[in-house]
Amino acid sequence: MNPEPATEYEKLSRKLLHVREDKTFLHKLILQTGKLA
Repeated sequence: MNPEPATEYEKLSRKLLHVREDKTFLHKLILQTGKLA
């Protein structure tokens, strides 16, 4: 069995997870900035 496809999939899913976290963080930041303004 070749472990590489699983590793590539893990990398991709981690990248997608980080993107989702970044979007949530940016969204919260925008909401906070809106409240302060």
